[in-house]
Formats: sequence, structure tokens, C-alpha cells
Amino acid sequence: MRTRTPNNVIEDIKQSIAFHEHSIIPRMSRVLWLSDDNFFADRDWAVSVLNAIIESDIKYYFTIQARYEVGFDDEMLDLLKKAGFIEVAMGIEFLEDKSFEEYHKKSSYTEIVRSVQNIQKHGLNVRGLFIVGADNHTKGVGDRLANFVLEHNIHGILIQSMYFVPGTPVYEANKNRLLHKNWAKYNGNVVHYPQNITPYDLQEEIIHAIDRIYSAKRLFHALLHEKWIHKVLFIGEYFWQKSVRANLKQELPYLKNLEIGVK
Repeated sequence: MRTRTPNNVIEDIKQSIAFHEHSIIPRMSRVLWLSDDNFFADRDWAVSVLNAIIESDIKYYFTIQARYEVGFDDEMLDLLKKAGFIEVAMGIEFLEDKSFEEYHKKSSYTEIVRSVQNIQKHGLNVRGLFIVGADNHTKGVGDRLANFVLEHNIHGILIQSMYFVPGTPVYEANKNRLLHKNWAKYNGNVVHYPQNITPYDLQEEIIHAIDRIYSAKRLFHALLHEKWIHKVLFIGEYFWQKSVRANLKQELPYLKNLEIGVK
């Protein structure tokens, strides 16, 4: 796997910061997402980059995506905190051991919880990236997801309805279950027939989960109790998620017509 040098990464970060700081409307949040899905794949390289950030004169906040295993690496979590990271966007995906097994994932619910708790113990927030629409998902999956987020103080979420990527074995095995091939709608909408819940009901579950997680009550709590940077982030997400819900609701009539057999 080819990697860039730590110095090259530092220069890229500085250029990104300069771009935002010198824009007409500077970013209030002062947060950069390092969008490398494989940042921790080479542990030694990741450590060297984090040390380079620590040794630089960069004073900024960062967030990064990671698998749940990073939550068991205390040294890495300490370095993330020292380097200015405030959040780990964790690919939690599912909350049911049966789903992990069905899709050949090594995760388990217990390990996910342990990972979240240890990340938070190191002073970092967790953003949960979830998938719904597994074959064992039923009505109530939205409430179960929201309960988990609220119980474990997950600061932000992204819910993706399951879809299958063309050209992969899983796509070939499931292409007859697709609702359509309008790829523009593969942006969080339900696009396949799950086994134990209708597409319409699953879409409703996603909307309901977002309603609970981004409630006015949580917004007021963030305004009263969170640090400045987290206030700004939650306010932004609160209104962004309102637009997400609006888009999801626009698809409900189409999904309802499918349910009753109207084309």
C-alpha cells in the first residue's frame, strides 16, 4: 500500500486550513475531517503522522473515520487527543450480532460498546456510522438505534440504508431485490426489499431515529452543556439532518405505492 510522507500530509493539512481561513466566510467550527478510510491500516505510519501533527505548529480540530478496533489502542487514542482530534467517526454498522455474522463482520455488540466507552474515556467523542436494512431488521430498528445513540452519548450519526454495489458478488446475489436503479436515490433512501420489514416501514424507521437523535431537547442540551466547538457542530448537524429527513419523507409516497401495488 502506497502512503504519503508525514511531512506531505502536514503540508496538505496546512493548505486546507489556509483555504478555509481565507475564504469570504471563515469556518466557525475550525474542524477538518481527514478523509482517509485507511488511515489506521498501517499503524506505524499513522503514529508517525500523528506525531508530526503534534510537533507542528498546527492548532486546529480534527475528526477521522476508523474501524471499531482503534478503540482498543490506548497509545493511538492518546496521540489522537494530543494531535487535536476531537472525534472518531466509527463504522459501527450494526447493533445485532446476527447481522455481523450474516455479513461476515468480525465485530460484536459487546466489542462495539467497549470500543465506544474507551474512546470516550480518552476524551474523544464518537460519531456513529450505521447501516439499516439487514435481513434480520424488523419494525423497531429505528428505536433500537436511537436508544443506543442516546444511552452511549454518541454525538452524531449517519444512517445509511443498505445497498449493493454493482460488479460485486453481493450485488449479483441481491440484484433481484432492488427497488430500482435510479442511482441518484442511492443516498440514504431505502432501495431494496429487506426480508422482515417493508421498504416503506424501514424508511419511516430511519426518519424516526433521526427525529429522536436530533431532537430539540438534545439541541438545547448541547447549547447549555457542550463545549463551544461541539455546540457549533451540533447546531450545524441539527439543521442538516432536518434537510435529510425532508428528503427521506419525499420518497415515502413512492414506497407506499410499492407496498400497495401501485406503479
